[in-house]
Amino acid sequence: MSALNKSGTLVVGGPPRAELLPPEVAQGVRARALRRSLVALVILVVAITAAGVVATTIASGASQLLLNAETERGNDLLKQQAEYSEVRQVQTMIGKAQEGLELGSSTEIRWSSYLAEIAASLPPGTTVTDIAAVLATPTQPYTAPTIPLQGERIGELTFTATSPTLPDVELWLNGLETVTGFVDATPGTVELDANNAYTVKIVMHINSDVFETRFSRSAPDADAEDTEEG
Repeated sequence: MSALNKSGTLVVGGPPRAELLPPEVAQGVRARALRRSLVALVILVVAITAAGVVATTIASGASQLLLNAETERGNDLLKQQAEYSEVRQVQTMIGKAQEGLELGSSTEIRWSSYLAEIAASLPPGTTVTDIAAVLATPTQPYTAPTIPLQGERIGELTFTATSPTLPDVELWLNGLETVTGFVDATPGTVELDANNAYTVKIVMHINSDVFETRFSRSAPDADAEDTEEG
């Protein structure tokens, strides 16, 4: 017996088969199968969507909890800062006082030791008298040099050196070059006074090396040095 298979090919000797149901029945079966597939697909899409919503909700909740924790931590820090506000005010006052002290002492010179250093640079028997100083102040700088190649200076010392013998002025100037902060020096005319002593008026410019800066924050060991010297 022969029959046609689903592909339309003739099969010889196949099992006898007859389609007794009307075509509408087969179409209904296929339609139900298609509907079941669509329903399953819809259920899968709904499940995936629900899972996404749940995951988003969980992540949002976790983010909110983290935000609440950070907000609470920030509030705690603000409370702690409020508790120590007086301490910060005191620290600010101390800082301003330190700045004022540093500024006020920025042009301080230890005159006793510095004048002794000047006197020691001159020949034995020479004395220094009539000292006058014109210096920079914390708020007013010294006049800048007007002649090219002149060194930077913060002030000018004018003093009279007295010697019992005719002085070697060049030797005096060579000695002054060893003094701290020396920039340059100009001698005046050698004169013989009523006591038969020779006097010379010297104008010497000095630089910022003469400043103590013992209250400067850049010189933390200054107080220790003062203690050791004392």
